[in-house]
Amino acid sequence: MNLFGSHRFLFVCLLGFIFFTAVLFAQTQRELESVRSDIRKYEKDLKQKEFAEERTLDLIHKLDREVGIIRQKLRSLNREISRKEQQIRSYEQQIEDLQNDIIKLRDLIKDRLVYYFKYGKSRRIELLMKTQSFSQLKVWMHYQKLIAKNDRRNLESLRYKKVQLEKTLELVKIEVREKQQKIVERSSEQENLRQSLQKRKRYLTRLQDSKEIIAQKLEQVREAERQISRMITRAEEARILEEARASGQRQISGSYKSGDSIDKHRGKMIWPARGNVIGHFGKHRHPRFKTITENLGIEIQTLQGAPIVAVAAGHVKTITYQRGRGNIVILSHAGGYYSVYANLGEIYVNVNEEIDMAQEIGTVGQSILYNEPVLHFQLWKNTNNLDPEDWLQ
Repeated sequence: MNLFGSHRFLFVCLLGFIFFTAVLFAQTQRELESVRSDIRKYEKDLKQKEFAEERTLDLIHKLDREVGIIRQKLRSLNREISRKEQQIRSYEQQIEDLQNDIIKLRDLIKDRLVYYFKYGKSRRIELLMKTQSFSQLKVWMHYQKLIAKNDRRNLESLRYKKVQLEKTLELVKIEVREKQQKIVERSSEQENLRQSLQKRKRYLTRLQDSKEIIAQKLEQVREAERQISRMITRAEEARILEEARASGQRQISGSYKSGDSIDKHRGKMIWPARGNVIGHFGKHRHPRFKTITENLGIEIQTLQGAPIVAVAAGHVKTITYQRGRGNIVILSHAGGYYSVYANLGEIYVNVNEEIDMAQEIGTVGQSILYNEPVLHFQLWKNTNNLDPEDWLQ
């Protein structure tokens, strides 16, 4: 591929990336506006009526969605700002190189002009006088033409580089202007995030002593658990089907970075987050309302924004949101194992992405059930949920 073709290919790739980013950003913005519209309706209803607990709980879930989308948008803005900073640095290096080239060409042309006006005419006469044959004269004239051609080429190169310099300077101005716009937008969304988190905390405080609301929260958690169980079942069915199709070849589960099954990690598995276990696996009675609930995993109390890591290598099977459990990431591991991470504040991974053990996949968010930062963690073997504390070191 020639130089022009290579540049054209890179330019097309860059346009494709910019278009994809713009579409993704527009989708995020539309979803954010839709959620904010719902929040405004809920808040209007609460102002017009007496305190409605159920309506407030719906509003809290909408705020959770808004917070998640804002954080996603902030990550996109940070990536875009970083990309523009990198592009600006690249343009600045191009400008420096062009300026150096222009200085060299100017010096070369200046030296040639000085030489020409100082010695040119007398030197030509001297050479003509010394020429002893027509062939020598032809060689000398050919040499003079080459010098003149090179001088013209240097002048054209100088003009071209000056034009390129002006264009690059203009590109820098555009990138700097767009970067400033993104920074302003980021500041605005950071303020929106702060206000939404304050609202969420305020509404949750109003609901924390309501038996009816706690019962609703527990039912939402149970429904989220049922949804997770169905997702694991579908994932396991798909895995078995893929292994059947790949019969006689490598196992599909073995295609993940994990390699071997994680059976050997029993009792040695790393913790998904640092903290204290405040909710254990199995059936439990609520200490205040005496209701029986079954926990398919464990609850790890930690700090807001604490990092969450993958307990084993694998790949991202599902990313979703469920009332009662918030943002959820499900990882698929070799040997038919699955790990589930719920109540995420931020998510750093994408569906089908390969994940290493101990790789950060997100941060801990605020649990609507506990009204504090808590990671809900589950471990599955095929369609059977396991007690994570039997596996964690």
